[in-house]
Amino acid sequence: MALAVVLKQGVAAANRFTSTRTQSDGSYSVSVPASTYARVCAFVPGTSGACPAATPTLAGAYQSANNVAVAANSSNRLDIAIP
Repeated sequence: MALAVVLKQGVAAANRFTSTRTQSDGSYSVSVPASTYARVCAFVPGTSGACPAATPTLAGAYQSANNVAVAANSSNRLDIAIP
């Protein structure tokens, strides 16, 4: 299954988009620069209006997490499952 992931660094900041495919176990990974991301959202590509500020989850479409800190030269694990 293909997924899109958007990382937002702040209200006025530009979004960083990346796409990935899930592994056979349903997991996925992305590589991004170190930063604190105001919102990280995973969604099914083509989802209209995915990840609006007021609705962080929509069953079968998208799921998000807020204030995600990513440190340089390290791995961070964040479980964002699309319900």
